Amino acid sequence: MNFILPSSAVIELQKLLVGEGKVHLEIGERQVSFDIDSESEETGIVGKIKVVSKLIEGKYPQYQGVIPKDPGNKVGIEREELLSAIMQVRKAGIDSVILSLSENIMELTASSDEYGDSSDKIAIKYVGNDVKIAFNPDFVIDILKALTQDSIMFEFKDDLSPGVFKTKDETFLCVVMPLRK
Repeated sequence: MNFILPSSAVIELQKLLVGEGKVHLEIGERQVSFDIDSESEETGIVGKIKVVSKLIEGKYPQYQGVIPKDPGNKVGIEREELLSAIMQVRKAGIDSVILSLSENIMELTASSDEYGDSSDKIAIKYVGNDVKIAFNPDFVIDILKALTQDSIMFEFKDDLSPGVFKTKDETFLCVVMPLRK
């Protein structure tokens, strides 16, 4: 069973599916309904809730083709540290942050004519060749904010291939394309 939900429905379901409870799913031709028996004190909702959403037509894109099969390089990172460092070096108008990886150190740098240069270093778990990869900081920030686990992995093949952020238990995976320097 495969279907595509609008992001607004997913956001609402994330809010409601907290804590204990049961969900009954009914899929129609153009819509889906979720009957939720909620027992969550976190949301303040106890009882039955019905969420109905339209389905997006079509098939989900074959995204597996862009996920690197053998990335080769793996970096262990603390999510909050990386998020904080990117936020610190990112300034208004900067559309590129360079991640410079060397053994157990990541240096993040950004520069612009208007705001000057900014950099920060964080400790990582990495053994491999020195490499510099540029990313749009907004994309990486969105990924890091979506993650809930503290320890994450960043995998890459080289500075021009897609990078993959994922949780160590591989329940979350996100591909981000690097920028050409």
